[in-house]
Amino acid sequence: MLPRLLLVLSILINISYSISFYLTNRETKCLSDYLAEGELLIGEFSIDPIRREGIDDGVITTVSDPTEETVYDKNVDNGKFAFTSPENGEYVFCFKNEDDLEKTVKFNTHSGVKAKDYSDIVKKENLKPLEAKLKRLEDLARETLERYHEVRSMEDDIYNDNRGTTSNAFWFGILLTIILVGMAFWQMFHLKSFFQKKKMF
Repeated sequence: MLPRLLLVLSILINISYSISFYLTNRETKCLSDYLAEGELLIGEFSIDPIRREGIDDGVITTVSDPTEETVYDKNVDNGKFAFTSPENGEYVFCFKNEDDLEKTVKFNTHSGVKAKDYSDIVKKENLKPLEAKLKRLEDLARETLERYHEVRSMEDDIYNDNRGTTSNAFWFGILLTIILVGMAFWQMFHLKSFFQKKKMF
């Protein structure tokens, strides 16, 4: 039972985000990922067919942070990038095909615990392979819990905003109703006095 559990856990730990898609001629596609402040992100990509020197313009790969500042910008067929996120937010990865040919992009990212290299920790703490996997699993559980608390906090903020908006809309509706009823009474009295002056009523 324990070996099966460890096998399943090791498979789960090694899961990464990998995607493959087509870029038609002159097309741009963008993907995004939310990163917490100080989180490590490692990405790699490959583009097929490769660029022919002097004939093709290739595919431009850019990565931008939440402030839309470019972190990575290269025109290569295969590449890797790594950076630590300076702030919380959505990081955008764009692939722009400058050629008239259709291209296939394979894109792979690892972030947080999945991007962390545990070989130094194993050497420094003299851990056995099983202990290293458990350490990684513990870090993954801690990261998941932190993400849960972040999402929960964001959910509370959204709930409070919605509640405030609902309250404002309710009181605006009440005020608008009072104004409309007041205008209706004013029109009634105005028309009544108008007809009385003209002796039509």
